[in-house]
This record gives sequence, structure tokens and C-alpha cells, in this order.
Amino acid sequence: MTRLATGKKSKKTQSEFQKLWAKAEKLKQENARFRDRLDDIIQRIQTDIGPVEEAAATQQIPLLKRLLALGQRRSLLQWQRQALDDWIREILEPLMGIDGIEHDVLEELSRYDAFRLGIELDETSSIPLQDQLRTYFEQEQLELQGESQDWQQQVHRDVEKILEQTLGPEPIMPEQHGENADDLFGNELIYEQQRQYDADVKARNAAREELLEKMFATGGFSENDEDDRFDFGPDPFDFDSAVTEEDESEVPAAISNVVFKRLFRSIAARLHPDRERDPDKREKKHTLMTRLLDARNQGDVMTIVLMYQEHVGEDATLSKLDEKQLLQALKGQIDELRYEQEDYSLQSPLHRMAYEQFYSTHREKTNRAFKQHIRKIENTGSEACLLALEITSLRALKPHLELRYDERSISALEAFFDFR
Repeated sequence: MTRLATGKKSKKTQSEFQKLWAKAEKLKQENARFRDRLDDIIQRIQTDIGPVEEAAATQQIPLLKRLLALGQRRSLLQWQRQALDDWIREILEPLMGIDGIEHDVLEELSRYDAFRLGIELDETSSIPLQDQLRTYFEQEQLELQGESQDWQQQVHRDVEKILEQTLGPEPIMPEQHGENADDLFGNELIYEQQRQYDADVKARNAAREELLEKMFATGGFSENDEDDRFDFGPDPFDFDSAVTEEDESEVPAAISNVVFKRLFRSIAARLHPDRERDPDKREKKHTLMTRLLDARNQGDVMTIVLMYQEHVGEDATLSKLDEKQLLQALKGQIDELRYEQEDYSLQSPLHRMAYEQFYSTHREKTNRAFKQHIRKIENTGSEACLLALEITSLRALKPHLELRYDERSISALEAFFDFR
């Protein structure tokens, strides 16, 4: 019999399960330290870098105004416009997160967007330019929706004409009469009429569905175009879709383990909150049951075993056979623990930034990375101020557009060769 929660044994006397347990414990501790370290870095990004980014973004507003004004000149070539659009978007991105952008910036941006799209705005109107632009887009969207609905209705009418030409008029539902026990021939006729009607309706519906599918496909969008545009994944409220044999491979291995289930049930019997009369103890047991259920759903062997030893009894033990049967599940958990740090670092763009740009086990390296990043942001703001003074005409702007276009082309080429 083996009790896992006691002191260390020499490696020579440890079973395979105990060795894997020690490895899993080490990985858990490393992952916990990693999460804490990354959370600290994220907090520091928000407190140390956020204000610097906001200040630098504000410094770029004069340059943005200059680019928007010059961008409404018609003498720029297509590649120059593309470089200018990219530059404007680059400046706008950090500004979008700042409250209270100056009114004249929004006005100039609306003028630029209207110019690029060939839309005329009324400069003499009391309605702000950005509201005029928004109204234009909303009206255009309504017109497109109306055209789409008209087209769909016409497709349905065309399909019904085709069905009538090929299959004849809509089948007429037979009259419903009560059965007459003495009129066997009449009853048989009623059944046959109903059967024929059902067959005709089924054939007509199948033909209609096939025709609609072909005609909507030819038109480039379907009846449910709005719903089909995005894939939202499985419906979380679809309780009727049971786990199939194909899905079972995605269920944690431990859940299908007999010993795992036995341990779970033993713990649940001790912790079930409904059996506790004391409100405080019931709340505590409810929390423990939630933790237990999470462990079961995640196939967390370690938590299940530790809770078993803690709540079922101090002398709770695992036999050699128990260990053997839990081995595969524990190996699966170790595999998951190995990828836990990577998964956590990709949880959000901020997590990824913290990991890729600032994370290190050595705090000195992290501090240096923060200083370099802050210096780079400050330089961006200062350079923008100088460029706003320098770029006063298209003649002064074009060399900068050429430089940015070349840099982008080189970056795309490098990315292509890196991908290969």
C-alpha cells in the first residue's frame, strides 16, 4: 500500500507512479511560478508602459493631421497611397484606446475617409462630418439588405415556376374522413391517397431545396448569409448532443479510469453539501465539491488523489494495483502540464506581449527589456513631433512614403523566406 502525501523516498524504492507523481508536482510548481511571474509583468506593462504609450500617441496627433490633409491630394500614386494608409492606421491604432480624441482629428479623419471612398460631405451642415459619414454607411447597408431580400424573393418565385413546369401544380391534400370499419375498400383508398400526397410533397420539397441551393450558390450568397458568415463553434446550450464514440478521444483519459471514478465517488460522498446542516460548513463543502468536479472534468489525477487522502481519511492509501491503473491517466496529465505555460502565454495579446518581449527568469533582463521598450516608445513620440514640422508638402512627404514602402517590401520578402 502506498501513501503519496508523506515524505520523500529514495529513488531506488520509488514506484513508477511515485516517480511520475514527483515529476508532475515539479511541473505544477514551475507552472505556478510562471503564471505568477507573467501576471506581474502584465501588471507592470499596464502601470509602466501604458501611460508612456498614451503620451507618445498624443504626440503623434500633429503628424496624423498633416498626413490626413496631404493624403487628400490627388497626385499620389497607388503604391504611395497604400504606404500612406498603412502609416495612418499605425498612428491611429494606439489613439483609438484614448478617450477624448480631439474633435478636429475626427473631422479630418472623416474628410480623408470620404475622399478615399469618393463620398461628398456637407462642410456647411451643422451635423458633424463623422456623423454624416456614419449615416451614409448605414443607408448604404440598408440598401444592400433591401437588394438582397428582393433578390432572394425573386429566386423563390423562379424556383416555384420551375417546379410547376416540371412537377405540375402543388399537390392537393386529400380530404380527411373518419374511418368506416365496414368500408375496407374506402379506408384503403384514403390510405393510398394520403401516402401518394406525402410522397409528392416530399419529392417536391427535395427538388425545391436542391434548386434553391444551386441558385443561391450561383448568386454568391445564401438565404442565411448573415448567420453563415461567422463560425461561432458548438452551441453551449445544446444539451441534446451527447458525446459520440469519435468525441471520446477528447475526454481526459482519467475520466474513463475505474480507480479514478472510485476515488471521485468516495470523496463526493464525504463532501456533498446537501448532507451538511451547518451553513458555513455547507458553503465550504460546496467550494470543495466545485474543485472536485473541476478536477474530474480536467482529468486531474493529482488533485483527486490528494483530496481523497485529505477528506476520505488520513490513512487512505493506494494499492500497487491502484497505482498501475492510474499510471496512464497521470502520464496524460504530465503531457498537459508540459504545454500549460505555452497555453497561458497565448491567452491574450497582452499575455503574448508579456512573454515574448519581457519574460525572463532573471529579473535584471526583464528590467532591461522594460527600459529599452519605454525608450523606444518615447523616441517614437519625439520623432513624430519632428516629422510633423518637416512634412509640410507632398514633396517632403514622398521620400518618407518611398522609405516605408521599401521597408514593408523587404519585411514581406523576409517573412516569405522564413516561412519556406
